[in-house]
Amino acid sequence: MYSFEKVLASLEHGNLDAALRAMISELEMDNIAPNGGAMQIEGVVIGYKDNATSMRCKGPQHPSEGSADVQSYSGIFYNDIYDRNGGLKTRFIVGANAEMDLELQSPNTVKISGVDSAFNIGKVIIGSDTDVVFNVRTDSDTSSLCQLTIDRIDTGTKGDANTSDVNVKATKYLHLNASVTLGTAVVSSLTSTQISALTPPAGAIVFNSSTSKHQGFDGAIWNDLY
Repeated sequence: MYSFEKVLASLEHGNLDAALRAMISELEMDNIAPNGGAMQIEGVVIGYKDNATSMRCKGPQHPSEGSADVQSYSGIFYNDIYDRNGGLKTRFIVGANAEMDLELQSPNTVKISGVDSAFNIGKVIIGSDTDVVFNVRTDSDTSSLCQLTIDRIDTGTKGDANTSDVNVKATKYLHLNASVTLGTAVVSSLTSTQISALTPPAGAIVFNSSTSKHQGFDGAIWNDLY
């Protein structure tokens, strides 16, 4: 890719500046040009290494955290254990050293999708050795209504006409906990007429706003819980 003959000849004569100019000249010929301390690349760049094709970024920590050099990386890796959750053994991974956090950020939408209907295995798996935390808030925390919405959508149907179910499952117990002192868990609030029009499974719970009572469905009728 580079004119190594020119580079080596310049280095042999101790002319580092000429060696750099020779390399930059070749870079520019290949649509790669230095741009204010960065490298601007036009076109497609392909790297290859068996089971470790990756791009790495290296930089210092915050001074208060030690100022050590840390790395982030993204690349293609494979491992026999990767398919234990129903996925494939080959993955594209974005990661970072243990000494720093990894953040995906956008002023608009960050979209993570698993959508391959041809194989019927499109899924998004979120895992953690400790907790998975979803924080939905604005900078001022109370300046506008913020919601965490979980919805299983039919891509051919939009709005209220979309009636796909959402299943939240747990291996044993499913706990719905709000702040101990500031909040509660709230179920759907519907009128008696709206509740009568439902066709829910046994075990469904709703708040009847017409009678101001919670009701449970036994598979045949709605019953007041108190």
